[in-house]
Amino acid sequence: MVGCRTVSVALFTILLNINEAISCPSVCRCPSNSHVDCDYRSLTVIPSGIPAETVILYLRYNSITSLSTEAFSFLTRLANLYLNNNPISVISSGAFRGLTSLEKLYLFYNNITALSSDTFNGLSGLRNLRLHDNKISTLPSGIFSGLDSLTELFLYNNDITTLSSDSFNGLSSLLYLHLYNNKISTLPSGIFSGLNSLIYLYLYDNDITTLSSDSFNGLSSLLRLHLYNNKISTLPSGIFSGLNSLTELYLYNNDITTLSSDTFNGCPVY
Repeated sequence: MVGCRTVSVALFTILLNINEAISCPSVCRCPSNSHVDCDYRSLTVIPSGIPAETVILYLRYNSITSLSTEAFSFLTRLANLYLNNNPISVISSGAFRGLTSLEKLYLFYNNITALSSDTFNGLSGLRNLRLHDNKISTLPSGIFSGLDSLTELFLYNNDITTLSSDSFNGLSSLLYLHLYNNKISTLPSGIFSGLNSLIYLYLYDNDITTLSSDSFNGLSSLLRLHLYNNKISTLPSGIFSGLNSLTELYLYNNDITTLSSDTFNGCPVY
């Protein structure tokens, strides 16, 4: 015969397991412990009670204005973090520290104006970083250093005016780089060297006036290069030399008046 005490203990254990199974912030919806949906909740801060085993976290369409240091450090299993469509303007140093499993980070449609050089430190598994449609004006030197797995980087529709020669250092796996619709006027010598895997480079709708002969050095895998709607007046001799895989080169709506006989030397689309 089973005693009352035994039944009580068993019932308590069942209730405890159920409580753990449905652990979720009160303001959010959790289809599972690995999937937390906090979209459209008028949140101003990251809610407490997010399960440590969360893999996908939605925080879109809220009123979050800043991210504090180590805001997500307990979410070591997190793979996808969606923070787009907020009024975020401040990202504290180390805000993403501890997110060693992160693969997707969406920060587009915010009010970000500046980033620190260590904003993305430690995100060695990150594959997709979306920063488009913000108000970013500069990219600190080496800001993407260490993002060895990154394949897609979206920076279009910002206010970027200048780039440093090491802006994209370390992005050896990068395939897609979207820099269109900014205010870039010059490209530093060798800025894209090291991007051996890059296949799409979009630089259209900027204010580029001049290019150096080694602007595109090292881009041996590049398939698409879009430079239209700029203010380019001249193309240095052999500027496209080494772009052995190129299939699309768009240069229309610029201020080019003359071309030299070796402008397109080594360019397979010519």
